[in-house]
Amino acid sequence: MTVAVDLQNRPFAVEPLTGIQMPDGIFDSALPRLTMVGQFRNNDAATLNLRIHFESASHPQIAVNARTHTLTLPPGAVTMLSWDVDVSNAPAGAHYVSFGLEDDNGNVGRTIRKIFVSRTSMDPSDGAFVTEVPEGTLRVTVHDLYGPSSGPGCDAPTRKSYENLLDELADYLRDPRYGPDAWSSGPYLLHTVSMSLEPNPHYAGQLGDLPFSDPDWKTILAIIAVILIIAAVVVAVVAGIAIITVGTGGAGGAAIAVGWACCAGPASIAATALGIGGMVSGIAAALGDFPGPFRVGQENTVPNAGEITVGETVSVEFRYPEPIRPGAPYQVEAEWQYERQTLDAGGTHHTYAHAQVDSPQNQHLLSGYEIDAADVVRSYQDPRWVVRARFHDAEKKLLSGSDLFVQCYLIGPRGEEHRFHLLDDGIEPDEEPNDGWYAGEFVFVTPMSATGDNRIVAYVPQKRRDDTGIWRFFVVAQDVDSADPNMTPEEAASHLGGILLTGQAEITMTGGTCSFIPDGHINVI
Repeated sequence: MTVAVDLQNRPFAVEPLTGIQMPDGIFDSALPRLTMVGQFRNNDAATLNLRIHFESASHPQIAVNARTHTLTLPPGAVTMLSWDVDVSNAPAGAHYVSFGLEDDNGNVGRTIRKIFVSRTSMDPSDGAFVTEVPEGTLRVTVHDLYGPSSGPGCDAPTRKSYENLLDELADYLRDPRYGPDAWSSGPYLLHTVSMSLEPNPHYAGQLGDLPFSDPDWKTILAIIAVILIIAAVVVAVVAGIAIITVGTGGAGGAAIAVGWACCAGPASIAATALGIGGMVSGIAAALGDFPGPFRVGQENTVPNAGEITVGETVSVEFRYPEPIRPGAPYQVEAEWQYERQTLDAGGTHHTYAHAQVDSPQNQHLLSGYEIDAADVVRSYQDPRWVVRARFHDAEKKLLSGSDLFVQCYLIGPRGEEHRFHLLDDGIEPDEEPNDGWYAGEFVFVTPMSATGDNRIVAYVPQKRRDDTGIWRFFVVAQDVDSADPNMTPEEAASHLGGILLTGQAEITMTGGTCSFIPDGHINVI
């Protein structure tokens, strides 16, 4: 018999330093260390004792660690398993990954799904990011950003040049022995951006292909923005180079300018993750889920018969009249200009243009969420701390199972940081699968922590770690791309995953300190 388990959605990429899911779950070669997350569903009527391992990828340059997960999965439950992956040498494209399945009765099976890989590099001559996907090459120049007017890196006395920011980032990410002692969390928001697209192949007619025949081109912009911020944070800490500074930016590898002031955030991994989530939320809100500026521009420029489109450009100015608060219906403004370059049969070039100003609202919404967690952990009795959360969408529908990617960030009294996942899979500490309660746990360590189970408690002194004190916690949720493989590209493009839904961080344009509100506090004694 075949094991009745499959992947619920396309496996997605998670950036391991911050824990944030990449926009639409896309893997990019500029981040050589990524985590591949798969959501596995038990389609059997019975509970299954399973062993699940990564089997193979359709391209040999997709390197995945050999890891076998052993678990007991209730019927109908969806759980989340992860593997370390390196796509730095993989070509851009939609690649297949397969996972081997085996239950305790000796039944075996296999489940296969696509993953999307893009390749991003940097042109050191002008600092432009260049991202390749099968349907074309997108060249992005970030002219300036909204960023804090004070804080780490903001008042650097000099602005050092760099040859290749992405090389610096890759060197760091490949050597996990090094870690940033402090994170310049920003936050940063895009202000003015230019994008130039060379479609592959050049095409006749009005409409071009979408990346991977799935997401919109703005998703590639969001990936570049995430890479930029992570690279700037890491390189600033490890190499001492201020990539993002207050002042005037320029070409030739000079720093990107922060020309406009927003609020400043605290220096922590959690704040960086929330800041990146806010930035991606702002891009998605400003440019809409689908169609984005490239497709709208195509729809409003009709080339003459016999012409082929050889290039397209979009220039955008982002404005933020309301605070960026993920999960809420805030408004963003985007003023953009689209231009299509065509070539006719006689070799003559033609240009068609379209411009508009959009003022959309954020479409990735929660009507609310609630958390159930103890506010005191008596480690001498039981060092485990369990947190449960449930979330309702904009129509107040309870989200469950594979709908969300949920994590808890912990910040300790001495700046310690930990992160763990919350799942709705019926596996302890979760009680019932698909009931909308996502649950996870963390074990605190103190000099007198209890060990063993809850019935027999022993006291073991801990010399190296002491978690005693007041901790803050943040339960962070992102949506997941649930597009069916049988959807048309336009249908699939309307399902954008990896957008932050919880609003612990609010980014304003008024300066000062960003609102960075934890979901609660824990007193560990």
